[in-house]
Amino acid sequence: MGYISEPDGVDFTVVHKHLSEQEANEISAFIEQYKAKKMTTPVKLEITTNNADELAFLVELFGRVGVEWAMVKR
Repeated sequence: MGYISEPDGVDFTVVHKHLSEQEANEISAFIEQYKAKKMTTPVKLEITTNNADELAFLVELFGRVGVEWAMVKR
């Protein structure tokens, strides 16, 4: 899958129907925090899901932004 270049002044937004607005906002806040700190301080984010689509989305998202993560089975 390739990347799409955004023209100047245009922001593409991807809407994921399997995430609630609150979940999407939490992920966005995490990404903003991560980019702001540039990994100078480790960030812990706990996500609980039983949905395979949500898990696949998060794995892809974290991979794209270079976040190291671990899955904890409960």
